[in-house]
Parts: sequence; C-alpha cells; structure tokens
Amino acid sequence: MIGKVCDSRRDGKSSFRTLKEYLVDQLRSEDWGAGDQEVLVQDGTVFAHTASGVTLEHNGFDLDTLVQEFESVAAMKPKVEDPIYHFVLSWSEQDNPSDQQMLGSAREAMKRLGFEGHQYLSAIHRDTDSPHVHVAVNRIHPDSFKVVNPYRDHYTLRTLANELEEHYGWVPTRQSGKPEAQPAQQADAHGDLSFEQWCKSKVVPLMAPLVGVERPASWADIHKSLNALDVELIEYGKGLVFRTVSDTGTAVAVKASAVHEGFSKPNLERALGTFEAALKAPKAQSYPDEPQAFAVAVKGALNERVARWAGRTRSDWTSLHRLMGENGLQLTPYGQGLAISPADGHGPRMAASKLHRSLAKGKLEARLGPYQPPEVVPGSAYARDRQVSLRRASTDASALLRERYAAYRAEMPTYGKLRQNISLSIREIRRETRQEIKEMYDSMPPSAVRTAYLQELRWQQTRQILGERLRLIQQYNAQHEHALGWRQWIEEQAKLDDANAIELAASWHANRHHQEAHSRANSVAPAQPGSFIELAQSVEALLGWERRPRRNGRTDFYSQKGELMVTQLRNSAKTHRLDDVTVAATMQLAIDTYGRELRLTGSDEFKQRAIDALLKLESQGGPRVRLSDQDLQQRLEKQRAEEVAQRRSSRRMR
Repeated sequence: MIGKVCDSRRDGKSSFRTLKEYLVDQLRSEDWGAGDQEVLVQDGTVFAHTASGVTLEHNGFDLDTLVQEFESVAAMKPKVEDPIYHFVLSWSEQDNPSDQQMLGSAREAMKRLGFEGHQYLSAIHRDTDSPHVHVAVNRIHPDSFKVVNPYRDHYTLRTLANELEEHYGWVPTRQSGKPEAQPAQQADAHGDLSFEQWCKSKVVPLMAPLVGVERPASWADIHKSLNALDVELIEYGKGLVFRTVSDTGTAVAVKASAVHEGFSKPNLERALGTFEAALKAPKAQSYPDEPQAFAVAVKGALNERVARWAGRTRSDWTSLHRLMGENGLQLTPYGQGLAISPADGHGPRMAASKLHRSLAKGKLEARLGPYQPPEVVPGSAYARDRQVSLRRASTDASALLRERYAAYRAEMPTYGKLRQNISLSIREIRRETRQEIKEMYDSMPPSAVRTAYLQELRWQQTRQILGERLRLIQQYNAQHEHALGWRQWIEEQAKLDDANAIELAASWHANRHHQEAHSRANSVAPAQPGSFIELAQSVEALLGWERRPRRNGRTDFYSQKGELMVTQLRNSAKTHRLDDVTVAATMQLAIDTYGRELRLTGSDEFKQRAIDALLKLESQGGPRVRLSDQDLQQRLEKQRAEEVAQRRSSRRMR
C-alpha cells in the first residue's frame, strides 16, 4: 500500500470541477440517477455506488451540487490560489480490500493530515491492476475558513500505510509501488545501514543471554563480548551508550536504552551492580616527533624484520604494508621515492631507503611491480557491514546506469563530427567536379559551348554543396531531437523493467517533495504576483535551448551541450550562468513572462549584468523596464541617461 500526494496545477489554480469530472463523471454509467443509489450514513456522509463500479463517498448535500458547495467555501478565501488537496491511496495487486476498508483508510488519512471536518470526495477506482482511492479535499474549513497546509504529508501517508498494512495483513509495498519483503536491516536517512538497527541485530542477541540468566555475568564479560564486535559501552550523561567507528572514520553512538529497554543504565546496574568501565588497552607504539629520533626509533623497531622480509622469495606489497602496520607505520609515495611515517599521517617521515636499501622505490618496483597502496580495511564490524549497505549498492547501480547512458550519448553525432562530414562531402563534390572539368577540356575545343558548360558545372557544384550541407544538418537535428536526457532515459529504462532504473526513478519521486520551493540567488521575479503566462518561444528558438518541463511546475532550459542554463518558476526565473548571453536571455524571458516591472535579487554582479542586459534589449527595440527596487531603478535610469548622452555626442562628432 502506498500513499501519493498528487501534483498541483502549474498555474496554481486547481479546478474541483475538472477533478470531479475525472474521478466520477467519466466513469459514470447511463443508469446513474436512480434514487436508491445514494445512501445517507448516520455520521452525515453520503455513500453511493454507480453501475459502472465506481464507489463514492462525500460529505456534501448532493453529488450534483458538490462542485458549487466547494466553490462557495473557496470563495471566502479568494487569495488562496490552490484550494484543492488531492491524494491517492493505492493497494498491491495481491490485495483485495473491501470498499469500506478503502474508504475508512481514506478517512483516517484525512484525519492524520489535519482535514477533519473539511469537505471531501472519495472515489474508488478498480479499473487498473492495483485498486486505489482518490481523495479530493477542500483545504479551507467550511465553518472556520482556516486554510490547512499539511506538513510532511508524504511521511504521514507513508507511516499510515505501514500501520494499515500491519493491521489488515496487506502486502508491504515500497514507495515505487512494487511489493517487496521488508529488509532485515533498516537503513538510515541516507540509505546506509543505521548503527541503531545494526546494534539491534548484532548486540542484542549477544548481550541478552548475559543479562537475562539467573547469575548474570560481570561487567568485564559484557565488555569482552562487545569488544568482539568492536563496540564499547560507555557512560554518557546520566545513561549508557554503545559506541564504535564508522567506515568514514568518525565515531558513531546510540543510546543503550534505544537499542533495548533492558539495556538502560538502571536495568543493567540492577542486574550487574554499579557500572564499571572497560579497562583501557595499552596505547599503540608511539614514535618521537623529532626527525632524527624518529629515524632511530624506526630502525630499532624494523631493521631486523625488514632484512628478513627482503630475504624471502615470496614477498609482495601486501606483506610489506602489513609489516609496517603492525608497528604503527605506513609506507607511502613521497617525491620520487617512498617514505615511512606514522600510521595516522601526523608526525615526521623518513626515506624508506634509509631504513634498508631494499626499500628503495626502484628496487621494490623491479621486484614487486608498480607501487600498490595499502588496502583500507574498515576498522569495526559495523563499518564492514556498512560497506554492503543499501546506499553502497545504490551507488554502484547508479554508476552502472551512468556508464550505460554515456555509451548511449556517445552514439549521438557531435557538432565536430557534423562539420567533418560536411567537409568530406564538399571535398568529394569538388573532386567530382574537377574530374568532369578535366574530361571536358580533353574532349571539347575552346568555344562558347564549353564556356557555358563550365558555368553550368560551377552552378551545379554550388547547388550540390548547399543541398548536401542542408541534408546533413537536418539529419543531425533529427537525431538530436529524439535524443533523451538523463531523466528521460532513466524513465524509458524503467518502463523496460530495468531494476536499477526503477529504484532511481522511485528515489526521485520520493525526494521531489523535499525540494526548495523557491531559490533566492540570482533570480528575477515580478514586482507584483500575476497570473501564469506561457513562456515566449522566440528566445528559446534563437539560442537553441531545449525546454524541459517538470512535474513540480518548474521549467528547465538546457543548452545544446546539455548544460542547465535557466530555471523558470511560477513567479520567478533563476539563471545558472552569469555570462552576458545567458543573463540577456533570462531578462527577455522574464519580460515575456512577467511584464515590464521586475524585481532583481541575487549578487551585485548579477544585478549589474541584468541592468546592462535590459539596456541592451531596450536599445534593440525592446520595451522599457521598471525595477521595483528604488536604488536599482535609479542606477538603471542613470545608465540609460549616460547611454543616451553618449549616442548624441557620437552623432555630433560625425
């Protein structure tokens, strides 16, 4: 079971009438209208079932007047542009929920989202493999006229879906909509294996027998058992925490009581007595910070062992790095050779050849092959398990998709290849023309006929060159017109049931609700909010930009090289480059979309470039623009006056 919040209209003016037509009227049968099909329930809701199989529920007076009821309440808040909230609850193909269960789930979802007492219409659709219920809610309360904006609605619906699946025994379903068994190890917010869930699966089975027996073990036994998992139990504040090292080298910790309620400090002390910290292990071998003393200490520790290692016939880089690591040292490239330094990377270093002549880089590479760095092994059991977590697998899958997409784009013709093909075609046409001219000179004497024939050959060559160039350009444009961008390609692969593409597309859908509503940097917006106007196509066609609308109402403009240039929002436009051409194009788009009164926000460099672009467009016949910011407007008028004076002085000098 999944819960999905449907996208709003791009113009911010959702129509309940249009939505009702989609939910109900298109699936109505000719038998609709019989008086016994609508049943008034005790709580005031109306339950109806059409002959075509659509089951409805609403809390209005009548279905035919429901649109007017919604619109009359919405009219009390005219400033609310989008009063309709539309979401869908969908079940797995393997589930067969009853109508009452689906409608009850919809009512519970509205209650969780804060829409209790609001006008609503629920419609059950069973025309697809997955039964689902659409719910349209008026965000404006009919009595208090308060407007509800659900917070974290995506997570609310997901939590409710998990609870209902567990309550009714429905098939667990991922956000992407495909059934999947619940993972044994839970991932954190980034997709990695969380330390808390890892402790529940590893630490709890290890500690529970030690704490639950009649004669419990001592604190020393607890610390010894945890040490096998590279985990330590320490005091923190008034409680206890489990702590270890992650694969990133940073320490991670979790409250012991969060792992299991029996591991809280009072419960453990009740069973084992007052808390006793683990005995600290002896510190690793340390070396002096003075270079000469460091060299003496290293020679004393490794001179004989390196000599024995050098005398072996079966030695490799791994055994050499292991020898260094056992003594708290590392062997790394430095300059033209190799150097020995402390394992933590802090402290002095010495040339490896000074320890033993067999450690010179040239001799080692002649014997063992090119230098190989030491293998980095995660420092704890949790870190090793984390290496194979969901995020790592997702990263590998994403890299594989990137390689496949790069191969797909490599098959597309490039502009350089187009010019090369045009050049080769022109050379071939000219070669054929020269051959014809040579044959004509050999076979025809000088005459007016030969002169006319020569002229015809030149015209024929020109026509062939122009025609071939046009043909190649049209072929190039046709191939690039159907070339898919990264997201479009992923969606096509997902339609072909590619598992990696399905996972990536599902993550995009989940993250779409967490994007920032507006970006304030380098943006231009209308001084006063206005209605949505479709962007002009002139600049897009002039610069060759590709327009890519998005489901969240934004529109991205990409260059021919696939670079993101401008993002157009509902009431603003953001430029991603500060060159003169892009800024000028952004200003033109803003004028076409929002009118002649604009507001500039962003860096001073962007504002100045925007003013220069506006004046340039004005000099080319564009409209005069007014800026809402008084300082920027004064700067614009000052530069406009300076340019007018400069043009007048240049005309006088002529």
